[in-house]
Amino acid sequence: FMDDLVNESDVSVVNVAADVPEAAVSKPKGPWGFWATVGFSAAIVAAYLVVCVVIAVIFIVAVKVTDPQASIEQIGETLEQSGLLMAIAGVLTTPPVFGLCVLFAWCRKGPRVADYLGFRLVPVRQVLIWLGILAVYLICSDTLTVLIGRPVVPETMVTTYQTSVFPPLLFFAIIICAPLAEEIFYRGFMFEGLQATRLGPVGATIITSLLWAVVHTQYDWYGITSIFFGGLILGAARVKTRSVLLPMLMHAVQNLIASGELLISQAF
Repeated sequence: FMDDLVNESDVSVVNVAADVPEAAVSKPKGPWGFWATVGFSAAIVAAYLVVCVVIAVIFIVAVKVTDPQASIEQIGETLEQSGLLMAIAGVLTTPPVFGLCVLFAWCRKGPRVADYLGFRLVPVRQVLIWLGILAVYLICSDTLTVLIGRPVVPETMVTTYQTSVFPPLLFFAIIICAPLAEEIFYRGFMFEGLQATRLGPVGATIITSLLWAVVHTQYDWYGITSIFFGGLILGAARVKTRSVLLPMLMHAVQNLIASGELLISQAF
């Protein structure tokens, strides 16, 4: 009797499971969709701009206090050319950008934050290969720059350095803060959301590289174009290794080399 009861119970359980519609079975969630990614990215940019505005206002007040006779035009020129302001903004905007990327990835229940943003270690061999690819690109880029008669170190970088007041803070912002904030945003949070859509990895790489390039408004069209192609290489590394840590490292190395070229140009 007990055996019959157990057998009937097993059959009923199997039948109930079989009657559950396939659509009702929960599937693990992927990253945010296109519009959610765009919306959250806009919120991150807005937070970045708010911090920049606050820093600019404090800077303007400081200029007025030290030089009450300074005109609006003079203050505007000071803001535009101040390497100190750029360094401070670069350092202070990194925590909110980094934090919001982590927060919005965490809000998407399902994927682990580390997987969402691409916090994956990369084998040393692949790191060396991609650093080699980056080196080849930088050599070709500098060679082309020299051949067409343009300075390897843009004038805007020289001005930024000369007005930085405290150069170590500027280099910290360029070599450490910029790669952390920009990579986790463009090739971390934004990339992961875009590549899961019809755009795919190629479309996500192109769009994030383009957006990353055009925000560098301090450079001319040539500089922005160079940044775009550099972004394609960083994006390719993100696709192949599924890691944002490698683009962060490559970005930091690229900025370190640019900083070295700047110092050399000022020394001779």
